[in-house]
Amino acid sequence: MRRIHALFAVVVLLATLVPAAALAAPAQVTGTITASGDVTLGAGAIAVVTLVDQQADPSAGVVIGNQRIDGATFPVSFAIDYDDADVDPGHSYALFASVIDGATEYQSVEPVPVITGGPTSDVAVTVVPRSGAATDHLTGTITRKDKSALSGQAVAVVALINEKLGTLVARQVIPAITKEPIPFDIAYDPGILDPGATYVVRAGIVDGGKRWNAEKGVPAIVDGVPVKSLTIPVTPVAAAPSAAPSAAPSAGTSAAPSTLPSAAPTATPAPTPSPTPKPSPTPKPSATPAPTPSPSPSAPPSSSPSAPASEAPSATVAPSASASAPASEAPSPSASASASPTPGPDSGVLRGTLTWKEQHEPGKDARAVVVLIEGGNSATQGTTVASTSIRDPGPKPVKFELAYPTSKIKPDATYRLYAGLVDGNLAWVTPTGVKVDVPSPLIEGLELQLDYRPDLLKAAVGGTITGVGLDPSRDPDAYGTALVIRVDTGETVGFQLVAPVGAAPVPFSVPYDPTTLDPNADYVARGSMWDGTTLWAADAGVPVITKGNARSGVVLTVAEAVTPQASPSASAVASAPPPPAPTPAPSAATSETSRPANGLAIFAILGIGGLLLVALLVYLRSRK
Repeated sequence: MRRIHALFAVVVLLATLVPAAALAAPAQVTGTITASGDVTLGAGAIAVVTLVDQQADPSAGVVIGNQRIDGATFPVSFAIDYDDADVDPGHSYALFASVIDGATEYQSVEPVPVITGGPTSDVAVTVVPRSGAATDHLTGTITRKDKSALSGQAVAVVALINEKLGTLVARQVIPAITKEPIPFDIAYDPGILDPGATYVVRAGIVDGGKRWNAEKGVPAIVDGVPVKSLTIPVTPVAAAPSAAPSAAPSAGTSAAPSTLPSAAPTATPAPTPSPTPKPSPTPKPSATPAPTPSPSPSAPPSSSPSAPASEAPSATVAPSASASAPASEAPSPSASASASPTPGPDSGVLRGTLTWKEQHEPGKDARAVVVLIEGGNSATQGTTVASTSIRDPGPKPVKFELAYPTSKIKPDATYRLYAGLVDGNLAWVTPTGVKVDVPSPLIEGLELQLDYRPDLLKAAVGGTITGVGLDPSRDPDAYGTALVIRVDTGETVGFQLVAPVGAAPVPFSVPYDPTTLDPNADYVARGSMWDGTTLWAADAGVPVITKGNARSGVVLTVAEAVTPQASPSASAVASAPPPPAPTPAPSAATSETSRPANGLAIFAILGIGGLLLVALLVYLRSRK
C-alpha cells in the first residue's frame, strides 16, 4: 500500500511539473540596438526594448516581452524572453527600442518585425534622437490601485496611439519612478496627426516579473483638440518570472500578455481582406539588415497590401482615388520644372496630385516618387514602366507629371499607379494601386491619397539589393524600390521606396499585411535601383513568405537594364504651367524615351547639310 501511495505521489508531482514546463515554452528574440550617426552614451544610459503584438486592432499593444539594460553603450545587445504560447501565427509582432541618456532620448521610429513577420535572432534596431518637430505635449499621471512598493528597476511606458488604426504616434519611457502617481509628459509632432481621428494614451509599468497595465486607452486628442491633465489608471496583471535587468544583455522579462502601448502600425487603409486560414508558423528566418528609414515612399514604407486587380479603382480622366506603391524599375534623374515632360507620338502622360490627411508639410529635403507598375498574371508582373522623382515637392497637394512609353504597354496587362513621400524619418505611401487605362496620350486629374507609413507596417520582407558593378552611392539622387507580388494574380501586396541609399548591398524592408495573405499562394519579391544614370532591375522574383520561404535575409540581385525607359523628375511641376495638349517631338532633356526621335532628327540635319554642300560644289564648278 505504501508503494502505491509513493507511486501516486510521484505521478502527481510529474503531472504538475510537465504542464508547467510545456506552458513555459521559452523562446528569445536577440539583436542589437545601434544609433543613427556617431553617438557616445553617458555612464548612466538605460536601454529599454519591448516586444509587442502589433496586430491592427483597438486592443493592439499586447506586450509579450520586455528588457531593461543599465549602463548601455552602442551597440547595445539585447535578448528578450517570450513564451511561444503567447504567439498567434496569424498575428504580427515587432520590437520597439528606447535609449535614455539623461535628458536625451533616442527611439526607434518604426516597429521592427520579428517572429511571425521577421527574424528572432540578430535583429537590428536603429534609434534616432527625438524629432525637433515634436513641439506639442500631453501631460498627466499614471495611477496604481495597489500600494505595493516598486523597485529601482521599474520602468513606465506611456504611448499616444491612433484609436482606430492602433498606430503609434509618440511614446515616453520613464526609467526612474521617484513618486506616485507617476507624472508623464509625451512630446509629439502635431503635423502627423489626422484631424478627424481620435487618439488615446495607454500606459504600463514593468518591474521585473510584475506588470501593471491600462485596461483601455484614455481619450487624449479628439477632433484635433488635446485633453489636459490626463489620468491613466493601471492594474496588476499576471506575469511569468523574468531575469533581473543588467548592464549585459540579459534574458529579458517574459510575461503573460499585457496591454502596454505599442505602435501597432496597420497596413494603410487596406481593402477589407476576406478571411483566410491562419498560416502555420514559418521557420525562423535569419536576421534582416537594418533598412534605411524611409518608408518608404517606401517604407516602405509597406507593409501595405494592395487591392486585387478587380478591387483597384480605375483612373481614366480626372478620377480621384487612393494608390500604393512600388517605386520604380525605370526611374530617372531629377530635373527642374523646365523639364516638364510632354508626350510624343510614342508616349503618354499621367498628371495629378499627391495628398494626405495629416497636417505635415514636406521640407526642402523631402522626396516624392510616382511609379507606373505592370500587374496581371504574367512573367513580367511587377515591372516598372516609368517613374518620376520629385525633389523639394513643396506644400500639399503635390503636383506630379509622369511620362511613359506607350510601346511598353501590353494590351492584356493591368497597370497601376503607386506613390510615396519621404521626409526625414517620416514617410507616407499609397495603400492601394490605382488602376489607370493606359495607353492614352493624356490622363489628368488623378488624386493619389497617401497614408502615414507606420500604419502600413504589420510585417515585412527584408534583405538587400545587390548587383555586380552596382554602386548607387556615387549619386545623391539614387534610389531603389522593392515590392512583394502574389504570383497567381499579379497583385502587389507590399512596396517600399528605398531612399536615401548608400553603397551596395542596399538594405530594404517591404511592409505587408499578414492577415490578407493566402498561405497556399506563392509570393515573390522584386527589386530595382536607379543609380543616377542607369536602371538596374531584377529579371525574376525571389520566392518569399509562404511555403517555407524566408521573410528576412532575402537577396534581390539586379542587373543593368538594356534599354531603361524613364520619365524625368517633376521637381517643380507646380510652378510649370501644364501643356494644353500632348505635343510631338519632346526634347532630349525631358525623357529618355525621346532619344530615338532625337537621333533621327540629327541624321536628317546631317543629310540636308550634305546635299547643300554637294550643290555648292556643283555651282562653283559650273562657274569655272
